[in-house]
Amino acid sequence: MKRAFKKGFVLGVGALLLLIAGCQEQQLPSEKQSRLIAAENIRLRKQLGQRADEIEMLKELHNEQMTLQQSQLGECKEEQKVLRDKLEQGTRKEVQEVLQAVMEESAAMRAENEKLKARVEQLEAELKKTE
Repeated sequence: MKRAFKKGFVLGVGALLLLIAGCQEQQLPSEKQSRLIAAENIRLRKQLGQRADEIEMLKELHNEQMTLQQSQLGECKEEQKVLRDKLEQGTRKEVQEVLQAVMEESAAMRAENEKLKARVEQLEAELKKTE
């Protein structure tokens, strides 16, 4: 009797589970839900298109800015080269002017030195005559 009861109980539970599983049909979305989903899809596609347009616009802006910055960099390098050349020329000119002044002063000192040597020799000669 117990065996029959167990068999009946198992069969009953199995049948109940089959009934429960079979009764739950896939519920199709209602017409209202379908319209809401469709409207949401349309809105999202529109946003996606706007974002794609925005990305393209930003890419173009980025490319324009990069081109402008490259141009400005080139101009700055040219200006830097011009300034470096001017500085180098100014330094050369200044060195040449200082060198010229030193050479002139050296020549003047040599001439004065020769005059003083001549004067010393003259005074020594006079000193020897008076002795």
